[in-house]
Amino acid sequence: MIQLNLLSAKNIQTTVKATDFKVNFNLNDKWNKIENSALLSFQNVLCSLTYNKKEYFIFFDSLLIQSNKGQINLYYNQEYFVYEQNDKNKNELKKLNQEYSKLKKNILLKTFQINDNNNASNIANLLILKQKAYRLKAQIYFSLFACEEPWK
Repeated sequence: MIQLNLLSAKNIQTTVKATDFKVNFNLNDKWNKIENSALLSFQNVLCSLTYNKKEYFIFFDSLLIQSNKGQINLYYNQEYFVYEQNDKNKNELKKLNQEYSKLKKNILLKTFQINDNNNASNIANLLILKQKAYRLKAQIYFSLFACEEPWK
């Protein structure tokens, strides 16, 4: 059993007892286990944990992982997103694909706007759009759909 301590920049703390915890930072089929006494930092990362014999996926925009024996501290920025895997929901996957296509067009438009006017708000909006695109890409790749946090 692994104790996961989720700590936000706003000092919101949640503790979860999981049987398995893995990290995927390249959106491929290779998942990495966290070793004891590790300190890792990630940007746009998908984590998998097994809670009550069911697998859940958590997306973090930025994450600092500190692990000790049987305990992993996850320090994240503002929020995280929890998903469940469902391969049979083809209509929702199609909607996610359409949303992803629209988002990619918006990213391209913002990129051109930044080239014309190098405004700080445009750059911040572009980073937010890229983060949403990465999250959608992860949802599509692994057939993930939003769910409630079962540990609350």
